[in-house]
Amino acid sequence: MTPFLLAPPTARAEPLADAESRQSASIQPASALATSVSGPTAIVMMQDDSPMYSPNSVDITVGQTVEWRNTGDVSHSVVDDPSKADRPGDVALPSGVKPFSSGNVMPGGSYRHTFNRPGEYRYFCWSHEADEMIGEVIVKPLPPSAAARVASQVNARPWSTRERQRDP
Repeated sequence: MTPFLLAPPTARAEPLADAESRQSASIQPASALATSVSGPTAIVMMQDDSPMYSPNSVDITVGQTVEWRNTGDVSHSVVDDPSKADRPGDVALPSGVKPFSSGNVMPGGSYRHTFNRPGEYRYFCWSHEADEMIGEVIVKPLPPSAAARVASQVNARPWSTRERQRDP
């Protein structure tokens, strides 16, 4: 009797059209892909020479997205996890915010993160923290008028297709 192995089914995705798309998509988390339609609010270049994050400080508003693009010749990263920092001062997070990490962003690749809580976010490149590759994002709260508009949209009753149909 020949034994056979049962293996769990595997999911397969269709390949992306070109290598550039494949590289960018492979380093972006699913939540970042959803925001890619509207585009980033700020772009930070990751480079091999000083300044390694350019600009190294960005001011944005709650709900906006920052994109880091690796224009260098080696991999870089964006890490704001205190447990991964060699020096505690290289990381800052608002209270209660979960840290994020891009993983290795290869040359020509990018990483996006949307900031949903106000505060100061200080991050570093895991491979180049000793080289002072440190940056920050300052996230400001929404102005009161914008916050009220967002709250009204979040609390609005969803409409149904029956409500949208009109009598002829």
